[in-house]
Amino acid sequence: MNVPAFSIKGIWDHNHSNHLNIHSFHQVLVVQNGVFMIEDDSFKQPLYKHNAVFIPAKKAHKIYFVSEQSKAMCHSLFFKTEYIKKQIESIKLFQISNLNTALLQKLNEVNLINLTYGIMGRCLDLFLEILNLDIEKEARLIRLPEAKTDFGKKIIQYIEKHYMNNIELSDFASIAAYSPRHTSRLFHEDLGISLFEYLKLYRILVASIELDKKDKKINNIALDCGYNSLSSFYTDFKMYYLITPNQFRKKHFE
Repeated sequence: MNVPAFSIKGIWDHNHSNHLNIHSFHQVLVVQNGVFMIEDDSFKQPLYKHNAVFIPAKKAHKIYFVSEQSKAMCHSLFFKTEYIKKQIESIKLFQISNLNTALLQKLNEVNLINLTYGIMGRCLDLFLEILNLDIEKEARLIRLPEAKTDFGKKIIQYIEKHYMNNIELSDFASIAAYSPRHTSRLFHEDLGISLFEYLKLYRILVASIELDKKDKKINNIALDCGYNSLSSFYTDFKMYYLITPNQFRKKHFE
């Protein structure tokens, strides 16, 4: 669209395409329900209810729906780069204020309209003014680095398939056909974190998505994600999210 700013309110399902997107506008997206994943060429990160993400213009990315729900909704605002003074070149997840959440809902009342006139124009100006403050409040969420080498991708595929099992360093070494020490070193060089740090991150990420299943008990989620100890699961979960699984469920899924 050849306008300075416009909105898109989208209902997503699991059939949505997850190909890379590039657009000439900045984008702010807020999840209304469900769980999404956002990726670029260096990381992937989950988005939960009321999470906000800023996607800079010309930044290749993809967003896809990963929760058990059949459908979910997002509110998006697209605007030209000159509308904010900050020069931001990377994707940023941040804690959006209640006021800007309400303003975004107002701006999303009608899809694909020019938002620079009348009441919508005044809402847009206020939204962008508050955005400059909101965007500095980084959201505390898990961030998984992406593998750059075929070796790293092979290890990650193994983790994604076997994370629910007890995995030893020798298991990684056997699929890589290297010594355990060399396997560990190569993985760290590729992704910047250790094998078992990535495994822990992935398990907690899966657990956070499973919390969307309201009738599933937290101890069963822990067991299904490879934890033999509920206390260890709670410790790891709080280390990454700063709140307990129960608090996380109430915050993002109720």
